[in-house]
Amino acid sequence: MIDIAPWYYPVHHREILDALLSIDLNIIRTRKDAERALGDKIKDQGTLFFLLKNLYWQAPDQLAWRFNLHAINRQIENVGEDTWPDQINTTPLLFIRGEKSNYIDPYRMNEILKWFPNAELTEIKNSGHWVHAEQPAALLAVVGEYLS
Repeated sequence: MIDIAPWYYPVHHREILDALLSIDLNIIRTRKDAERALGDKIKDQGTLFFLLKNLYWQAPDQLAWRFNLHAINRQIENVGEDTWPDQINTTPLLFIRGEKSNYIDPYRMNEILKWFPNAELTEIKNSGHWVHAEQPAALLAVVGEYLS
């Protein structure tokens, strides 16, 4: 893995937000229509189905997102800001990443260990960033083992 400088980190999920914003829920009338429209832009089925779980019937003929999509879109630049603690935390912590995710690379793990020296990192095979949606059984097994 390559050591990546902190200035490299782009805003995460821009493509996903753009795809969600492209869906006009005043026109989309079925969950299947929403799946087709998003499926043209979001190729990873795990991500697609995870997002579609947040679609609900606001009224009998009106779909809506459970999250405030426009607020997230306005504030997405702030989501990626570092939020390190004021002091070192020696509590044992488990960080979990999917093997296909680049969120915790060696540079980021070194930063984590500066503030959380008793942290450990576990990687879950065959998953990306959303381990809970892509490999829920593996995630439960890892967390259960850590807590036991």
